[in-house]
Amino acid sequence: MLHYQNASAELVFRYDNAPHHPEIATHPHHKHMGRKVEATHPPHLGAVLREIDQFLYKTP
Repeated sequence: MLHYQNASAELVFRYDNAPHHPEIATHPHHKHMGRKVEATHPPHLGAVLREIDQFLYKTP
């Protein structure tokens, strides 16, 4: 599991492989985005770090 939260301890996203969403096409792999759950494959750590960069260094 890879989990990223903001400075207020709010979930930004979490890559998860717990088997609690059998309806997801990529079961057991999925991604939580707030309350939303998306099908996804296990990401590479470098891709996750780039994704975090996008949240940290957003351009207006």
